[in-house]
Amino acid sequence: MKNLIIILLGLVSFTASAQNSNPSEAKIPPPVYFIDSVKISDASPYLTYMNTDEVANIHVDKNKTYPNGVIFITLKDHRKLAEMLQDKLLSISDITKANISPSEKNSPVIYLLDDKLLTDTAGIRIPSKFVRQVTLTKADETAYFKTALPNVLLMKIATKPPVIMIRGQVAAR
Repeated sequence: MKNLIIILLGLVSFTASAQNSNPSEAKIPPPVYFIDSVKISDASPYLTYMNTDEVANIHVDKNKTYPNGVIFITLKDHRKLAEMLQDKLLSISDITKANISPSEKNSPVIYLLDDKLLTDTAGIRIPSKFVRQVTLTKADETAYFKTALPNVLLMKIATKPPVIMIRGQVAAR
């Protein structure tokens, strides 16, 4: 149950921050997050990559102080919060600058994050310790993009470890 709540909180905060709203509609602020009694202004990068086994308790409340809700997350090991806050959050722009050579910097880039196409890179932040691998491929080295988009670069960013299969079953980690 705790795993489901963490995943839902991460997805809700991640998708809510990526939604395009109608300008005539009033923008509803997200709930306020407290992790180990520390107010976190943008919790979505932390929640997305937080291990559910590290969470001791989750409490959701709505009151006059926080009309849009407040979410209290208590960790089993309180040192994890310090580690999370010290870890640098990388934007897609940061990752691009670190991995593209100066001769390729003017080339258009198609981004894939964990094999999913990124259509909007503006609000994405990834804790640096979770960027496992960045692979850059020129489109003309692929079968399809060779003719369709020959000058494009494909950047694959992997944040999850590869799935290990043994006899058709996912191996335990």
